[in-house]
Amino acid sequence: MGEEISAAKLQAREIIERRQGTPQQPDFYLLVPFHDPGFGPVSKTSNPEEFWEVLNTISPLGGGDEPEMCLSALELALQNSPPYSEIFVFTDASAKDAHLKNSVESLIQEKKCKVTFLITEDPSKTRTKRETLAPNRFDLYVHLAESSGGQIIFTDNDNIRQMAEIIGESRLSSVTLFRYHKGNILRPKGTQRRTKKQAPQLAKHQFWIDSLVDRVVVTIQGSVEFFEIRDPTGKSQTDVTIHGPLAKIQHIGGIYRAFLSAPVRPGEWTLKLRSKGHYSVYIQGESTLDFLYYFAVPVDGRHPGLFMLDSPPVEGLPTYLVVMAIGLNQTKSGSVQLQSVNLEARTGSLGELKLQRRDSRVDVFVAELPPTLSTTNSFSVVVHGMDGEGQKLERSAPQVATVTGSLLELSRETPVFPGRRVSISWKVTNPGAPKYYGLKVISLPRIPADISNARLQLGFNQTGAGQIFLDIPDSAVPGSLITITLQANSLNSSADPDFAHIDLLVMPQPPVETISSPVCKVTSSENSCGPPQSPCRSQQWTATLQIWDKAGIQSVQVENGPVLPHQAHGLMEVVTYTSDCCSQQAELEVTNLLGKKYRCQVEVTPPALPGKTTTPPDDFRMVADAAASAAAADRTVAPCATIWWWISTILLVIVWLGP
Repeated sequence: MGEEISAAKLQAREIIERRQGTPQQPDFYLLVPFHDPGFGPVSKTSNPEEFWEVLNTISPLGGGDEPEMCLSALELALQNSPPYSEIFVFTDASAKDAHLKNSVESLIQEKKCKVTFLITEDPSKTRTKRETLAPNRFDLYVHLAESSGGQIIFTDNDNIRQMAEIIGESRLSSVTLFRYHKGNILRPKGTQRRTKKQAPQLAKHQFWIDSLVDRVVVTIQGSVEFFEIRDPTGKSQTDVTIHGPLAKIQHIGGIYRAFLSAPVRPGEWTLKLRSKGHYSVYIQGESTLDFLYYFAVPVDGRHPGLFMLDSPPVEGLPTYLVVMAIGLNQTKSGSVQLQSVNLEARTGSLGELKLQRRDSRVDVFVAELPPTLSTTNSFSVVVHGMDGEGQKLERSAPQVATVTGSLLELSRETPVFPGRRVSISWKVTNPGAPKYYGLKVISLPRIPADISNARLQLGFNQTGAGQIFLDIPDSAVPGSLITITLQANSLNSSADPDFAHIDLLVMPQPPVETISSPVCKVTSSENSCGPPQSPCRSQQWTATLQIWDKAGIQSVQVENGPVLPHQAHGLMEVVTYTSDCCSQQAELEVTNLLGKKYRCQVEVTPPALPGKTTTPPDDFRMVADAAASAAAADRTVAPCATIWWWISTILLVIVWLGP
């Protein structure tokens, strides 16, 4: 593993130096080491020199382990990365934790991150003779790289440093023009001897280069004997010509790379190759024109519109594709028109959809997905249009999208503090045939979690809801993230599980004084209750309470009963409780915004005298007056914890959405 670590260090240094001070410099750098049986911790910094110092501390632990905890480390990296990040994985071993495949893939789709693997495999140097290594052990990496829009690069120790340069060439302006791989596996050098010999086969691939693309690189990997590139005019060049009329060709190990000469002629290009088995083709260029996309569902109510999904589209749920164009008015060929989007699957097109502008935005387009999409479909989003000269152009999203069978949602209302319990609300909606679900909660870092229902049965278009409870440890570091994953397995089918994720930001303990006895006082009471012998079901009583709590009130709930609505009234919360006269007292459970719970007693009492008000105790009034002096007289004072929570949330968004 020493060669992989050395290559990672050198390439990281080159990437840092190449992007430092440019628009491509990332907001922060993140490192997650892994081996067997451990992985982590996460090292995260915005300072390139600090990152370099951390990377220099990584060293091999003796080598020879097969397999290793690769997916656990990748999952940790994804959970700590903002959307559209690039993640590079250096390894010489297969994944010991392959059971995390679906969870990792759902995170890749949710955050639209690109994952590239650089795999070194040399059995004679790193493995014991008694080990029998499966030739398809890297298929999982191939699948994840393809679905994320990244690359899979196989090499040996002799060529690893030159191969590592390939992954550093990716830029913010990089666009994928074409990708293809044949077979279920791309085998590294030395494993072909395990397969039967195949007769060479001639293949032909066509790809389009438009007028807005330059710096095109064609990467071919695998058992390739010969290839030829042909431009739109018919001019051609083969792999034996290193410096030719169309490209400069480089051969490293089992990889060919053709750098097309500038200026690249727009139009349809052709790649012919002869292979003896497995191979892959990856073609990328650079362009100022690209796009981002997400899926959304229509909502009605006071604020109708499209609500963005955190998940892939759901089978049977009306869904829209929202396309946001980048660089639409910064092209060298004048005005660009985006016209349609194609959903391209391996078996062909799943539908071509017309793009329509969204409201007054000139760079946002929408298209309704066809209702025929099912969980068996996976597809790439390809946008079609014309440049300023009327010539065809197209852009393909690097990630592969899938369709899920259920809609999972997670939400929370309270901040997260060390040593406190936090509750998360979950909802599962089934828009299709009746299903029986098994629900599982996973947290990272590992924290025991309880879920209100581990089994759920839903009919057509039904929704189930519940709570997830976590006791945050006292050792939780403020500023760290806890990622909660809800996994829903369909117990009456073999479909892949569905996932939902939510990130919890651990906040520092708030500077809130504890009130020894939170104040609950009944301010008014009305009743029509008669003597004990009278019928009680037809009679009722109502009590109005005022609750004082400096931290603010999250919820008020009748013991073993419903949640009561509460309204802010200055520094107080007003709650109204109504019951029939068969129960002449009740106990209400109050939860404040810090997660603290206490109980308030209410019972049938004579109504308060007209005009009489309740005065808060002296200790509370002193705290309340101090808080009120910092706010406008006609506005409710927000609790300190809530203010700190929102400020921190805003700062977090600013950091993550930086250039």
